[in-house]
Amino acid sequence: MGFGDRPSTPGARVDRRLFWSMPQASRTMTTVTSDLALNDVVVSGIPTGAVISRALVLFKYGSLENSNAAVNDLDAAALSPAVQVRVAAGAYIDGIDLVDEMFSVAASARGGGDLLVGAINVQAQVNGNGTYNFQLDDVRATGNNLLLHDVQTGLLIEWTNG
Repeated sequence: MGFGDRPSTPGARVDRRLFWSMPQASRTMTTVTSDLALNDVVVSGIPTGAVISRALVLFKYGSLENSNAAVNDLDAAALSPAVQVRVAAGAYIDGIDLVDEMFSVAASARGGGDLLVGAINVQAQVNGNGTYNFQLDDVRATGNNLLLHDVQTGLLIEWTNG
C-alpha cells in the first residue's frame, strides 16, 4: 500500500507520522571505506495494538563540502553503500541504497543539500515505539574529504489501529 492509498480494510484509519533525529554538524567521508554512525531516532506515540504497514528511512543533509582539489563524490565501486537502520542492539538493514558518484561536488567547493527518502520498507525492523540506530554503511569518497553538513535521519511510519 502506498502512502496515498486507502487501507484494504473498509473503515480502517491509516495514520502516518515523521520521526526525526537530533541534527549532527557533519559527517566526513574519506578514501577509506567506513561505517559512519548517525544520530538515533526515537519513536514514541504509536498506540498499543497498532499494525505498522510501512516504515521508510529518511536522510537529510543541508550541504556538501569538498576539501579536495578535484571533483569529489561517493565511490561505490564494488561496494553496496546504504543508509541503514536497526532497533537498538539488533542487526542493521538497508533503508536507502546509495549509488556510485552520488554526492558529487566540484573541486574545493560547497554544494546544496537534499532529502533522501528510501524506497525499502523497513517495517520488519521498525516495528513500534523504541530507539532506532542509523549508520552510513560502506561509504568512501573518491578523494579526501567529502563532508555532509547538517545531517539528520528520520523515519516515516504508517500504521492502522488494530
